[in-house]
Amino acid sequence: MDNRGGGAGDLDAGLDGGQVLTGNESPTPSDGAVYFPELQGLWSRDCEYYDPDELGDGYSLSRITITGNAFKTNTSIYSDSNCLTLLERGFLQAGISFQTAGILSRADGSADTSVGSVPFFDFTTQENTIDEEPVIASLANLFAVETAYEIVYVDGRAFYLGINSEALDGSSPETRSTALDFEHPYNRR
Repeated sequence: MDNRGGGAGDLDAGLDGGQVLTGNESPTPSDGAVYFPELQGLWSRDCEYYDPDELGDGYSLSRITITGNAFKTNTSIYSDSNCLTLLERGFLQAGISFQTAGILSRADGSADTSVGSVPFFDFTTQENTIDEEPVIASLANLFAVETAYEIVYVDGRAFYLGINSEALDGSSPETRSTALDFEHPYNRR
């Protein structure tokens, strides 16, 4: 279902009074408008396994700051489940903190989910750093500049992205997830 029309009142509110984002009238805002004012600010995930399939890799704490149509993420790797003790060297012995900066864009269309229709949303990485330093050449292929094709749902003080699977990994518009990940929300800070 294509969802390029009006404001947030065009769609059902969703679960528990959540707000389904619809974006601006046009998928490409002009005159400095932001795509989703509801996403502005600092958000973070709770401390969780860095890689649930590799429990020895430690725990991660991820934060995302959205300002205008730009985003910056910071993921730090910890040795403990409370995310209090940073790992000595971290992921691939390269560092303990990974940053991504890029731009947000509103793609045409939306996905029908358990909370109703939610908008397509793309995160395009423009820069990756490790411990605030440029990524070294030997790791560059792991931190490529790319676009993640997502769906987004905001429910009060939390926002949710799509669940990635082998078939729907968000690596292209055709493989964008159509189900929301309610187990790993970003919470407003």
